Amino acid sequence: MSRHWDVLALVGTAISFVIAITALALTDLETDASALLYIVPLLLATSAGLYGARRDAAGRRRALIWAGVVVTVLAVLSLPSIGIPLVPAGILLIVAGRRHRDEEVLAEP
Repeated sequence: MSRHWDVLALVGTAISFVIAITALALTDLETDASALLYIVPLLLATSAGLYGARRDAAGRRRALIWAGVVVTVLAVLSLPSIGIPLVPAGILLIVAGRRHRDEEVLAEP
């Protein structure tokens, strides 16, 4: 599994996904539509993290770093409530993105 998938990116993505689903379950969207301003970017970042977790994905580094920055910003904004587990998730995504070299993917046929 670790040959085609980056474990750090998968762990960060899994944490982000669990927190997004938890926030969605705890929020009553009929009365609190502003929660979508938190949940939608978190789900988009989770999708980008899942895309970037595949080692042969084009633009993997940008996707992972973007996802990590979005998750970290959302973690800081929501620290008093649900953001504490998102801090390590964002850091894992950024580290996974920084470890990757786009040249390796482009050089392979």
